[in-house]
Amino acid sequence: MVDAVTPDVARIPASHASYPSRLHHLPDPPDALYCRGNLRVLDAPCVTIVGSRRSTDYGRRVAGELARAAVRSGWTVVSGLAMGIDGAAHRGALEGGGATVAVLGAGPDRAHPRAHAPLMEALLARGAVLSEYPPGVSPRKHHFPRRNRLLAALAHRVVVVEAAQRSGALITAGVAAELGREVWAVPASIYSPTARGPHGLLEDGASPVASMDAWEASLRRRPPGVQGDGGDQLTLGPQGDAFQRRVWETLREEPVPLERIAQLLAVPVSALLPALTALELQGWVARGPGPVFHRRAA
Repeated sequence: MVDAVTPDVARIPASHASYPSRLHHLPDPPDALYCRGNLRVLDAPCVTIVGSRRSTDYGRRVAGELARAAVRSGWTVVSGLAMGIDGAAHRGALEGGGATVAVLGAGPDRAHPRAHAPLMEALLARGAVLSEYPPGVSPRKHHFPRRNRLLAALAHRVVVVEAAQRSGALITAGVAAELGREVWAVPASIYSPTARGPHGLLEDGASPVASMDAWEASLRRRPPGVQGDGGDQLTLGPQGDAFQRRVWETLREEPVPLERIAQLLAVPVSALLPALTALELQGWVARGPGPVFHRRAA
C-alpha cells in the first residue's frame, strides 16, 4: 500500500506495483522509496547522466546538450541533483521540454545542495524526486554511494561526463556495468583531471559519445522491452483500484481544491489524500498549490 507520509511525499514499498521494477535488479533494493512527483515518467527509456561537481564549462555544456537530445527522443533524464554535471543534465532536460528525475542522498524534501531547491521544484512539474530516506533526513557522506546504485539501476543507459578517477560517477558506472546497463563516456582534454574517469571507462570498453549526431542516432534505438512512454493510456484512466478510479473520474482538467474533492466524494480528507498521492505518482493527476488537484493532460 502507498502511504502519504506528508501531503506531497509518498512511501512506496518494494511490493507495490508503483515501485520501479528495475530496482529489483539490485542485490539490495530499498525496502521502500519516498517519492514526490510523477513516477510514470520512469516508464520511458531512462538515461542517467552523471559527472563531476567540479565540472568545466565544456562538461556542463555537453551534459545539457545530451539531456536535451535525450528528452527530444522521448527518454527521461535521471541524475543526482548535485552541482556541476548533475544540475546541467536536469536543466537541459527541462529546457528541452522533457521529464527528469532526481535521486537524492537525503530525504525527498531536502534539496542538496540548498542552492538547487528551485531546480528541484522545477523538475517536479515534469518528473519526480526519489530517495530511500524519509522526509527530514539530512544528507550524509555514506548515503551517496547507496544513492549512486539507484541512479545506475533506474537507467537503461548511464553516461559519465567528467569525473575524477575515484568518484561517485564511476561508482554509478560500475554498478550499471554489473547490472548489464549500457555505459557511455564523454571524451575530454587529456590535460583535465576530470577526463581521467571517462577515459578510463573508454579504455574498459564504454561506448564513446563521439558526436552529437551519433548520440542522437543512438537514442532512436529503444532498449529491449521499452516501447515508449505510453502516453495514450492516460485517456483510459487508472485501473485496478476502485476508489482511485472514483477519485480520478471526479476530477477535471481544471484544478479542484482538496476539500471540494472530499465533499464531492463524501469522504474525509484523511481518506482521500492517499488515493490522490497514489494517482499523482502514477501520473494520472497533477497537484497545484493550495492544495488543488486536476487530471494530468494527455
